Amino acid sequence: MVRHLFKLIWNKKKQNFLLITEMLVSFIVIFAVFTLLVYFYRNYKQPMGFDYENVWAVKFSQPDNIKAKIL
Repeated sequence: MVRHLFKLIWNKKKQNFLLITEMLVSFIVIFAVFTLLVYFYRNYKQPMGFDYENVWAVKFSQPDNIKAKIL
């Protein structure tokens, strides 16, 4: 029985090779996409690198005694 199965597999080795190759390529593509998703998600979660402590806030407002001209 096992000998017969091996004989069937050996006779269809070209089809089996193509099937195994297709499965391998699909696995590589899925692995690459998943790896890129994880990479971009980790980059998204990291801080931007800007320091938000000890920062000056500057505001400018027009003085009350100066009127703005409307054209």
